[in-house]
Amino acid sequence: MTIQEFASKHKLRIKRDEEGEQIVMAKHGQIYDYGRGQFGVMFLTNSVGKWNNRRKECEAAGMKLIQDGDTEGTLLFDPQDREQSKVAIRTVGARQKRQLTPEAKARAIENAAKARQVKDSLHSEGIKQA
Repeated sequence: MTIQEFASKHKLRIKRDEEGEQIVMAKHGQIYDYGRGQFGVMFLTNSVGKWNNRRKECEAAGMKLIQDGDTEGTLLFDPQDREQSKVAIRTVGARQKRQLTPEAKARAIENAAKARQVKDSLHSEGIKQA
């Protein structure tokens, strides 16, 4: 499974890191393709207690600890394992893509068009927006 397939399956957002690798950015770290059929979940917290609680929860789900710092660390998990994936996504704070119904999507497009019209009319009148 690739990181794109994992993100699509779990409706997660993908970004590129500094090296150009695709990762799932999250509130408390990231999920990335470690290779050999495993994914890594890296935690970057500001508290020893938060890291220890997340580490224990992940290890209880069967993840393998490969890096353990004071307030950060990395664990490996099997992306095919539903429970491990669920724990990794939840504990790292990965955000899901917003899923819109066709009606909501049409409303959002309509509202954006109206906002553009107002902005354009203000701009053509020489009025600056604050």
